[in-house]
Amino acid sequence: MPDFTTAELEDALESIRIRPGPMPHRPLRRKPCRSCAVVEGFYAIYSDALKLAPEAEQLEQAKQWFCHSSPGMACRGNADNLNLIW
Repeated sequence: MPDFTTAELEDALESIRIRPGPMPHRPLRRKPCRSCAVVEGFYAIYSDALKLAPEAEQLEQAKQWFCHSSPGMACRGNADNLNLIW
């Protein structure tokens, strides 16, 4: 994954913070999908930005971050990048 500046990561984190309102928690995929947007770098900045957030927020965000190929499941590439399991 590319390296991002602290400013880029802080901007990305602010753009993805949870907004008020109910969001479903999704079960975690067993492994990343073949074209995982986090692993491939497309959403890497957002996943890396979550590392700046407290662990409780990381977990809450990750449970709501859906896999682009299986929207009913949580993105395993993001969870792996954050070293989270649930």
